[in-house]
Amino acid sequence: MMGNVIDLEDRGPGRVRTPARRPSSRRKAKTEAYNAALSHFTQQDAVVVAAQGGSVEALYVARDAVAHEAASLLYERQHAVPGSREAARTSSRRIAALAEVGRLTIAIHRSCPGEPSPERMGRVMALLRADIEDVVRALFDTGTAQRLFDEMARRLPVDDA
Repeated sequence: MMGNVIDLEDRGPGRVRTPARRPSSRRKAKTEAYNAALSHFTQQDAVVVAAQGGSVEALYVARDAVAHEAASLLYERQHAVPGSREAARTSSRRIAALAEVGRLTIAIHRSCPGEPSPERMGRVMALLRADIEDVVRALFDTGTAQRLFDEMARRLPVDDA
């Protein structure tokens, strides 16, 4: 008796058909758990969430995600075995990712020319202000740094970020 054999698997023209086994209950449970985790991860991914919103911010999120992937590909390439086939493949994938960043940037510009999102501008300005404050604190004494911060507050608008 053959027990777990369910059918003969068709392998294509000219190949011998071989018996295929039913997946065990353990394998089915692992597959279902994997698919559930994949579905959950996909639904929580920032790119998917932003794309469901249908705004220009979705393009920004997608561009950021592709840029992060391109950066990780650069890391992989730099740590690959020199001259390996995998290093060349990683380079090609990185170039494709960088080209996609360019395409997304053009799409952002076309959809909203000259106007970055207020949220993005707020984040950029907050980071810029924090960097400036760190440098001023490192270069000047406390009194001089405070005078500079007071003058910045007087001349620059308050950011809500």
